[in-house]
Amino acid sequence: VDTTSCVPPNEHTTARRLKELREDSGLYAREVAERARIPFGAYAYWEARGIPPQVYRAARIARVLGCSVEDLLDETDGLGRAGGGDD
Repeated sequence: VDTTSCVPPNEHTTARRLKELREDSGLYAREVAERARIPFGAYAYWEARGIPPQVYRAARIARVLGCSVEDLLDETDGLGRAGGGDD
């Protein structure tokens, strides 16, 4: 069963971009979460599902990965949309 069709295309882009930037930085997902001071479960959820994080968390992740928030997220994802995960 193909469940990828249930997720809007932009969310796949966000997940792919988060993972790509993280791997390019040579960091594990847990390291990004720790350095960005966000729960690992929340980061892992965003990377797996492509749900964009809240703007303040995206800014923290971007700092850790050495990129801009615009580089991190696709513009069409809606930066103000609340992402999944718990605090």
